[in-house]
Amino acid sequence: MLAIGVQNVAWEKASLSSWLDFAQENSAKWLDIVFEYYTSPPFLTAKAARQLRRQAEEKGISLSGHLPYLASAVDFNPYRQAATRKLMLESIRFASISGMAMLTVHPPYPAWPETIDYVARLQRVAQKEYATLARAAKRADVTLAIENVEPFNTADDLRAFVDAFDLQVTMDIGHWNISGKGHYKTLLKAFKGIVANMHIHDNDGRGDRHWPLGTGNIDWRAVFSTAKQHGFKGPAIIENMSRPDLVQSLEFLRRSGVMGRMRAWDSRSKK
Repeated sequence: MLAIGVQNVAWEKASLSSWLDFAQENSAKWLDIVFEYYTSPPFLTAKAARQLRRQAEEKGISLSGHLPYLASAVDFNPYRQAATRKLMLESIRFASISGMAMLTVHPPYPAWPETIDYVARLQRVAQKEYATLARAAKRADVTLAIENVEPFNTADDLRAFVDAFDLQVTMDIGHWNISGKGHYKTLLKAFKGIVANMHIHDNDGRGDRHWPLGTGNIDWRAVFSTAKQHGFKGPAIIENMSRPDLVQSLEFLRRSGVMGRMRAWDSRSKK
């Protein structure tokens, strides 16, 4: 049975205990935590990590995380690069102590027009930084998964990262829908067995809207059917822009039947 989770709406800056309550109240089995807005004391401390782990275990919620993404993991400015590296390594340490099963990391972002030469340069510079993150995650016993994000949105785009750094893959269906590149089934086929999780949100194919599921043009029945055929068991993490949107997405999954029979989920649902 495909496990469903929710991602916290980071800019709310609400306590993570309140997000654990939200996940439990809405029968989500996973809470995915975005580190972007939880990067200063007292959050990134061992004490806070142990407290989060204890609360999640009490509620039966599994944890995963998303490394900071507003700053690229690769930056040609050495001062920004050093600060970003420090933040990401601290986030990996926090993830390990709090018991997170996996962390998602974005590919490097182009800061200039996306020419072939520039993207190639990004890939060369990325070798050192992603190797550092991959070693830290391995020592921390946390799965590190790279996400498909422009300009790295196809299986071929991600292959160099996966092979070089022994990463797994976070498959973002919304990002695929706006890329116009291939089909998500090519990602599932190419990386069968190492798709660590799936990010799900809807859009109209023209922008990264992060709309509630069922409000855009993505065929979710086909997505979940294809994922099942390729052996993906989750988690599938809902990424929306507000708590009401997350509730709307969860209700869509419950009522639409796009995931087929959902006994394992329904057994945890409110009566």
